[in-house]
Amino acid sequence: MKAIDELPEKRKRVFILSKLEGKSNKEIAQELNISINTVERHMTLALQFIKTKLREYCNIIIPAALLMLLV
Repeated sequence: MKAIDELPEKRKRVFILSKLEGKSNKEIAQELNISINTVERHMTLALQFIKTKLREYCNIIIPAALLMLLV
């Protein structure tokens, strides 16, 4: 959840409404008074950011775990 907290406020709100509250892009657009294209763009950028953070995390944790197995 830390990566989600690091998102810009509007992007975080769109992500939460979509993924955690299960709202459609149309519902989110209406609720936040933005276009569906803007909702889609926020989601694309949010998912790219979270994927990058996850990759960074895995690059730290997995090698460390493998090292522990060798000790």
